[in-house]
Amino acid sequence: MNQNSYDVIIVGAGMAGLTSAAYLSKEGHSVLLLEKDASCGGYGASKTAQLLTVWEIHEQLKDTGVTINAMHPGDVKTNIGQNNGLFYRLFSKYFISLLLKDPKISGEAIYYLVVDHTMKDVSGKFFHLTIEETPAKHALDKDNQKKIFTISKELTGL
Repeated sequence: MNQNSYDVIIVGAGMAGLTSAAYLSKEGHSVLLLEKDASCGGYGASKTAQLLTVWEIHEQLKDTGVTINAMHPGDVKTNIGQNNGLFYRLFSKYFISLLLKDPKISGEAIYYLVVDHTMKDVSGKFFHLTIEETPAKHALDKDNQKKIFTISKELTGL
């Protein structure tokens, strides 16, 4: 197999990326796992990459009438982690889930951000549910947004 040819390319070696790569590899797929940091497990790094991509797409869509925003869905109950070990599932059920909210809240926030008339021309913003927030400084780096977008396009063949 050519070293430039892979069955699957995963960008971001956070928990989901690592887990996906491990399972796919175990099933015999050739996997390329990319991580910009020296260590793996970076949930925050993958979220930063998503934000940087949103900002770049926003720049490219200016004056087209098309809008794009990013939203943090809030701390809501999901089934994430239910394939993890017994200890995690018990800890999640009896501790973590007590702090989480109904996922309907996130759905309502997405609906508002998409259809509310006050959002018609809002683009390139970051929201925590429906509250506009300023992301961390590193998530606003113009040079990095162009780099991550270019790399993403190359890796996906776009």
